[in-house]
Amino acid sequence: MWVELTALYQWTKSTSELLYGAVTNGGDWCFGIYHRANRQVAQDQNHYQVPEDLFVLVKILVGILSGS
Repeated sequence: MWVELTALYQWTKSTSELLYGAVTNGGDWCFGIYHRANRQVAQDQNHYQVPEDLFVLVKILVGILSGS
């Protein structure tokens, strides 16, 4: 995931301090955050499965999109 978030950092024109990323194969989801100030990626150690963790997964996605 750090490769994808580092590429996003170099590509995007966003000035946001945090960049969020997700990797999925459709059934298994993993999330990460790129901290611009210290150029570090923090990867969530949890993996979320569909449909088992669908409620939590949607809650995470809504949180990212709403900025909370």
